[in-house]
Amino acid sequence: MERRPERQPDPSLPLRWRLLRAIRAGDYVIAAIFFALACGSFWLPGVLAPHDTAGRTARIFVRNQLVAEVDLLQDRAFDLDGTVGRVTLAVAAGSIRVAASTCPNQYCLKQGAIHRASQVLVCVPNQLLVEIVSPDAANLDVITF
Repeated sequence: MERRPERQPDPSLPLRWRLLRAIRAGDYVIAAIFFALACGSFWLPGVLAPHDTAGRTARIFVRNQLVAEVDLLQDRAFDLDGTVGRVTLAVAAGSIRVAASTCPNQYCLKQGAIHRASQVLVCVPNQLLVEIVSPDAANLDVITF
């Protein structure tokens, strides 16, 4: 079986045309496969991920002690005594947030409301931690948002 001689690009053509002539049909197939894999890497996690990631309860810790477990489906507000002073938590529409705090920088208020499983609210001066828990999220290794 004889091999065909390699096509030599015409040196009078511009460089981009010489490169396009050097591309074979197999190169387009490989590029299409990589493009499909790249598109699939964005689409597939959304399909495989659980669609209901909302937590149902929140665990509230003060000084590493479990103080309360709150049902996120019942709207209410309540006060807790932290290390520095009082912290007011508000539960509404399936989420929980820090409504008021006596800590100096008020970073806990700026965190906003949380509603998904494994999300946390932290008030370091008051040693307060609020964690959303869900029975479905017990076996997860990594959570990204």
